[in-house]
Amino acid sequence: MYSKPTNIWIVSRECDGIAEAGGVKNVTCSLSEGLVEQGIKTTLFIPRYGCTNFSKIKNYINNVIPEQKIIVNNQEYIVSYDGAETYSGVKVIFIVHQIFSEKNEVYTYSAKDEELNALNCRGIGFHDTLEMDVLFQKAVVLYTLLDNQVDLIHCHDATTAIIPALTYYANKDVFSKIKYVVTIHNAGPGYHHDFSSLNQAIEYTNLPVEILQNSMNYNRVEPFLIASKFAEISTVSPWYAEELINPANSENTANLSVLFEAHKTVITGITNGIDYSRYEPQHTDISLLPFPFNPLKGEFEGKISNRNYFINNYCLEKNIFSKDLSFTRHGFLNIDNEKSVLFCFHGRIVRQKGIDLLTQAAKIAMDANPNIKFLILGQGEVELENNLISLSSENKGGFLYFQGYEKALSRLVVAVSDFILLPSRFEPCGLEDFIAQFFGTIPIAHATGGLNKILNEKTGFLYEENTPQIIANKIISIADSFKLNKSFFVDLAKKASNYVQENYSWKNVIENYYIPFYSSISSKDFIYVSSKI
Repeated sequence: MYSKPTNIWIVSRECDGIAEAGGVKNVTCSLSEGLVEQGIKTTLFIPRYGCTNFSKIKNYINNVIPEQKIIVNNQEYIVSYDGAETYSGVKVIFIVHQIFSEKNEVYTYSAKDEELNALNCRGIGFHDTLEMDVLFQKAVVLYTLLDNQVDLIHCHDATTAIIPALTYYANKDVFSKIKYVVTIHNAGPGYHHDFSSLNQAIEYTNLPVEILQNSMNYNRVEPFLIASKFAEISTVSPWYAEELINPANSENTANLSVLFEAHKTVITGITNGIDYSRYEPQHTDISLLPFPFNPLKGEFEGKISNRNYFINNYCLEKNIFSKDLSFTRHGFLNIDNEKSVLFCFHGRIVRQKGIDLLTQAAKIAMDANPNIKFLILGQGEVELENNLISLSSENKGGFLYFQGYEKALSRLVVAVSDFILLPSRFEPCGLEDFIAQFFGTIPIAHATGGLNKILNEKTGFLYEENTPQIIANKIISIADSFKLNKSFFVDLAKKASNYVQENYSWKNVIENYYIPFYSSISSKDFIYVSSKI
């Protein structure tokens, strides 16, 4: 029987309610709060950005430890550390430096940045991303050397992956007292935060050449490969764990799966949880929806009320809402509640999410059945956004695209729809299916990665081959069935909502998966051993 850790540090570049970007924010927030509920002292380490939200922060203290001098790429940085805690009881250490405080987003330039400097294009990563990554990590390591009364440090994604190695070479005695987990949230191309060359990795990290050479992906140095020699590696679903060590997935991992297999890397997959209490559609102050309803009990009248509200306020050809919003509307919808079937997507408008496939499939489906309607919300790659804008113009009354993001509207988009489309090329875990199921909206998804947690024809629908025609065929078939057998879909939506709440609450995931996982490595002596291939 392994002992449960009593003091855990969560290290992340983002956290829900403090600094938000992708799905990592939900995990770091819910995992931290859930560990506190389990009686585990939990500390979150995060940069202090210009966009940091302090509404959930209390007891803020400046300079909880002395300032530290850190060298990154032959440049000196003076970093300070501010302390605080959240109202949920999570201790917070903010890493403070101008390189973070001048940023209006977590990872990419904002529209405001682009207005000030045309070279800082909206949605493009910062020019000093590597400096930010390494400075943050070295700052955490220095804090560790001053305060190492911690059992386990859980590092999230590539932006924190070299912390275990940095600690080992900073102080092997400190390293040996602490156990490390590095979680891969996304190993897709563009998410590796890798170094462009061996020389660059040496200049930024000061790690031994042998370690860096043994972690190369062609001519680049991979933080995840460095981490695999010093820490337990986990990811956000067991299906994605299998994909990460399967060389057949080389394209979707930028060759990392080939190297993981060659290095015999062991990866533990634990599916993310979700907090139902953050979405409860029966309580409008929580759901942010205009009208309450309760899919858990099969009560969907309020879903129709929300749809009617949406039709009257967002769908009409003439805009009636304020222009001073965080999104731009393209197109409109003519919806007949008796005939129309509404399919939605909300999330990042990027190739990984299969937006290009969805755009083509939508054309086919709308041509085949004019009662099929599409509702899209999100922002991302400009070319894909422009394709959605064109489609909304070409299919008046059938296709509506909200370019941008607004929390309440994103929830409304999902809640008023009959189905949510998830045609991702790869998907480590996915939370959109969970959120949709809470709102009584049925997911239709490509059977990849974490989307395999959907039970086909029981909590949603899965398809294998991810092509526009296959997606369109699925949409057309389900739309026809939806009108012919409405009771089947109502029952499915109720079952799906209950299934997710019962099986994927963070309390359940932490108690039954994370704590046993943490405990199982607490007795391991994890010291680096060279493994050239």
